Amino acid sequence: MDCVADTVRGLCSGKGFHFADGGEFVAKGFEEPVLVHEVRCIAPGSI
Repeated sequence: MDCVADTVRGLCSGKGFHFADGGEFVAKGFEEPVLVHEVRCIAPGSI
């Protein structure tokens, strides 16, 4: 499973990627949890 932060999901908006909510994740070196999204698929012909 490939996951990306909410910021990356926002940057990929309109590029043909599909995401599923992955919930919150506490990454090493961070005190606060971050919202992550599972990368589900890339629409054909989008890249």
